[in-house]
Amino acid sequence: MNASHLSRIAVILAIAFSPLLCIAQQTDEVSLQFVSFPKPENPQPIELIVGENKTVPVEIPTNSLSPVYKVNRSSKWTLGKTVVGEEGNSSFTTYGETLSIASKTQLILVIRSGAGDKDGLTLIAIDYEPSEFKGGAYLFFNASKTEITGKIGDTKLEITASNHSLVNPQPANAEENKNSIPIHILLNKGEDANAFYSSTWRFNEKARSLIFLFNETHSDRLRIHTIRDYLP
Repeated sequence: MNASHLSRIAVILAIAFSPLLCIAQQTDEVSLQFVSFPKPENPQPIELIVGENKTVPVEIPTNSLSPVYKVNRSSKWTLGKTVVGEEGNSSFTTYGETLSIASKTQLILVIRSGAGDKDGLTLIAIDYEPSEFKGGAYLFFNASKTEITGKIGDTKLEITASNHSLVNPQPANAEENKNSIPIHILLNKGEDANAFYSSTWRFNEKARSLIFLFNETHSDRLRIHTIRDYLP
């Protein structure tokens, strides 16, 4: 077989496999969103490492989800800031990082250890697949130091510290409350359970709710933080 014939075969194979290469490249892309709490006293720009010696600025808001960032898949996600020294040399200071997960759509939960990002960040990657987290659903994340129990509508809730639970409750059957969901949250369970939060939330099948429970940095007091993500 001569060189010319081999060249023609190589071209044919390249054309045949190019769509597969494109698909492989697309599957390596991940959609990231960020949300953080508690709110920092003095918000500062922050960067995400997306490659060797390469970063992109990202938003990590408190009262809403960040824009969607499409980046190449990585084994871990690292947030921090590039610092330029007196001699003009730049270095990256890491504020926090976490291992990536298998999902192509990830929500990165950012928990501040102090008043600002440089005091340290705890990052937790959550599977944020739209087909799983639908309208009317509630994603509870327990970032506190204690176990959380309770009821969301007729659905029981039990979340140990640093874990999360996706709940799909049904609205009340009573005609006057057909668009409402009663919420009762307790600390611990059994005889040691203490009431923490009780309310009635409006049910909206076009909105997903994210509920975060965490301890305040300075007082250690338990807080609840809620974000509604409206679907298009």
